[in-house]
Amino acid sequence: MRIRIGRRRTRNGVLAVALALVALAGVAGCGGGSKKPHKGQAAKQFKWDVNDTAAMRKLPSDVVSALYALNTNATGIAYGSDGRLRVMAAYLLRFDADHAIHATDVSGGKSVDWENHGLVAEPGGTFLTARGTDVLRWRPDGTSQVVAAFAAEDRKVGTPEPASAPVGSVHATYNAPWLAGVRPDGSLVLVDTDVLWSLKDGRLTRLLQLPATGAKEVANTLMEAGAVNRSGTVWTASGPLHAQTLAGLRTIAPDGTVSRPALPARAEGVSEKLTSLQVGWLTDDGADGVYAHVYSRSSEYVLHVRPGSVRAVAKATPSSNRCTMPDHPVDAMSMSCTIPAELTYHAGHLVAAGGTDYVLTLPLA
Repeated sequence: MRIRIGRRRTRNGVLAVALALVALAGVAGCGGGSKKPHKGQAAKQFKWDVNDTAAMRKLPSDVVSALYALNTNATGIAYGSDGRLRVMAAYLLRFDADHAIHATDVSGGKSVDWENHGLVAEPGGTFLTARGTDVLRWRPDGTSQVVAAFAAEDRKVGTPEPASAPVGSVHATYNAPWLAGVRPDGSLVLVDTDVLWSLKDGRLTRLLQLPATGAKEVANTLMEAGAVNRSGTVWTASGPLHAQTLAGLRTIAPDGTVSRPALPARAEGVSEKLTSLQVGWLTDDGADGVYAHVYSRSSEYVLHVRPGSVRAVAKATPSSNRCTMPDHPVDAMSMSCTIPAELTYHAGHLVAAGGTDYVLTLPLA
């Protein structure tokens, strides 16, 4: 059995194959918060309870599987051109304003080793993701097509890659690429363990490759999911496996310039030294910076990061794994329940999903 490094665990078991719709409001404890949150607050936008066995039995099996998958692991998040939230978690989940969820199985009948990595929305309702060596386009009807494919997954980490080459001639590592975002010119940004690629018209351009360490184990890798802002600047972070920190934050400008953003040592509301914080997720801020979900041993934060500036917009100090997030809005800087793993920015607010039994929204204006 191959061991795939650098990927988060997913649940085991057989995934249901179907397209299902379930209205969550009032079902299995599901629904939205009771009040609309304001700037500086956080609130549940959707909620469910997979531990309520009796209630879950009333739901279609594929919806139950989708919610379990989302509670365990999410691998992409984006708003579609229709303004509705999508989250990738073995299923492509669509969250509607009336608190309904559509769950489409996108496993392709493959094992969890072939989970979908990343999620990018396209005009017209299609979405792009990476799975195995392929870049896939998912249509609204749940069907997909391969739009690009790497060669076999047999490249050793640290092997030098060409500056540019047809995608079909480039071998991926056994981690498989992760779709991190799309630039304004339509080029896709993909991460393959130690290499950051740009893909357009079937051709890869190397944006960044980390130097080989010479160690038997991978000692320095890129984070799985980066961010691309509206200027086309790519944000990523490097560091030890599963432990990329803000100290390893880097930007790659459209002209190819690689920089390390200047960060202050401290930020208001953050008790730890910034460069020591581990980066879990990045998303663009609709301008020239990113929002980062970061962690310390005792706390987690959402930070607004711009060159030379860092501001905390949310903080959580989880009291336990069984913490119950209140139904009413709470102070975003004083949360006692964990912040969902993945972030996306849309129309003046942040939305977080994955690894919890709720979707969280944080208004920014």
